[in-house]
Amino acid sequence: NRGAIRSDIQQRLRELNAGITVEQVLLNQSTPPLSVRSAFQLVNDAVNEKASMIDQARTYESRVLNEVAGSAHDELIRAIDAYGRARRRGDDTAIEKADARITKLLDVDASQGQVSEQLREAQLYKRSIVSTIRAEADQFRSLMPQYTSNPGIVVDRLWQDAKQDILAGEVETFYLPARENKELWLEINRDPRIKDRRERQQFIQEREQQRQEAERRAATQPTRPDGPGGGPGGPPRGGP
Repeated sequence: NRGAIRSDIQQRLRELNAGITVEQVLLNQSTPPLSVRSAFQLVNDAVNEKASMIDQARTYESRVLNEVAGSAHDELIRAIDAYGRARRRGDDTAIEKADARITKLLDVDASQGQVSEQLREAQLYKRSIVSTIRAEADQFRSLMPQYTSNPGIVVDRLWQDAKQDILAGEVETFYLPARENKELWLEINRDPRIKDRRERQQFIQEREQQRQEAERRAATQPTRPDGPGGGPGGPPRGGP
């Protein structure tokens, strides 16, 4: 305490009849006594470490909030807190207002961050599902008159379409004889011979595509005239 130091110095000067008045005490650098210097240094280190950890925590907080909620994260947090307080009070008007504010801040066309990205993906998925279901509903509605007049034909066609979708791709088909009381043994694991045959077919197709591509490039390259030696466009060869 500089006031206590000044009073102590002034008192000693009075006792010495020095005629000196201390106006101000400046402590540009404090040096603790040797007996407590190690403890003083530990306190300083702890204070510095605390400040450093606080700065690191704030930096991490800012980075995570920017990644998750974008640059408007502070305003979004305040809006969420306001929504929570309104829910606890049961204030429907404040709840509606805070909800509208949150919705505006999370506008997928203006906001940033992982939250907005997830909202965009969710809305795209929603539109895709709604479009698919609507298309299926329209298809079934269009089939209803046909099913009413010829149900067997419609069912058979739908079954053939479903069978084609199921058997498309990497599917192994097993045909069972129409016999009763017949014991059958099936290997459920994929047949390695079928896998090898499909890989060979794929390899042959790729080689054929490469060959056709090479021929196409060769056909599109301009033909260069022959050089000296009597070829087309060159000088005639001399006789013996």
